[in-house]
Amino acid sequence: MEHIPSNIMLKTFFRESLPNWVTETCQEIFRKIIYETKSEDHDKIELEIKLGRLEFKGKYSVFSFVSDTFKIPNSLQNYGENYIQFHSGLLEFQFYTLWYQVEKEYQRSIKNNDNEIKQLVPVTYKEFIYKSGKRRSLEVTNEGFKETVILKSDKKHINIKHSDCDFRVTTCVEQPSVIEAEDKVKTYREKFRTSFSFRCFRLDFTVVNTVMDINFNNFNLNLEEIAINKLGTIPTTTFEVEFEFAKLFNALQQIKYDYLLFEKMLNRYLQNAFCFGKAYKYEYNYCQTGKSLFGNYLINNK
Repeated sequence: MEHIPSNIMLKTFFRESLPNWVTETCQEIFRKIIYETKSEDHDKIELEIKLGRLEFKGKYSVFSFVSDTFKIPNSLQNYGENYIQFHSGLLEFQFYTLWYQVEKEYQRSIKNNDNEIKQLVPVTYKEFIYKSGKRRSLEVTNEGFKETVILKSDKKHINIKHSDCDFRVTTCVEQPSVIEAEDKVKTYREKFRTSFSFRCFRLDFTVVNTVMDINFNNFNLNLEEIAINKLGTIPTTTFEVEFEFAKLFNALQQIKYDYLLFEKMLNRYLQNAFCFGKAYKYEYNYCQTGKSLFGNYLINNK
């Protein structure tokens, strides 16, 4: 595996990879969604970054297509004969390498008694996705289970092409919902998730098994029964990493909606996502770099 030279500061190394327009575009989109969302629903606004890869198809070269469409928020768009789509997830070895690096940071945090990084209780989910966009989930932990139905609206995406892995920044409003008789189910997913939290942020590692074109809506079935009875496509497995601004509403209240302060927080959030996007590539060693994987610009800045 490659090693980061000991004389390179990890924080600076990753910061150089973040274009200014990314932060500026995120700020613009976020202001818009705040302005268009009722104040009583501000706690339902979600801001997250997923690691994955962008797929380009069409008559243009990748670089020409990127220059034409790079700053247009999108997750799935058609531009004539050209096509772009974001695929969430890392390769399996990338996923577990990054998880291992974060786990080491967590253990270091415990050893130093700084309590900056916390590991949350692992969660298993069973989830149905409907053609209407609604999601019905059964969340299972050691403490019990909970069923919810949500609908994510006003989605805004920014896709970021990067040399190591690509990113999708998403803002949306997540509202409680109900399943109606006309709602048709299309996808079933089983997910196992472990998460780490620090300050206002949460980093999720999720193994996802997905079955498409399903003709059932019963949580009691498992993947083996679904396959035996041919109730959908063959399950596919993805390894997804999601970095969420989990306490966004609390942060906005704390800074009294001071957007200059929020822009600084947003910039640190984006910088950290780039840091995670690089980290799976290296045999990370805190003693070599003297820098936290989470970035001193994040941890030390109240």
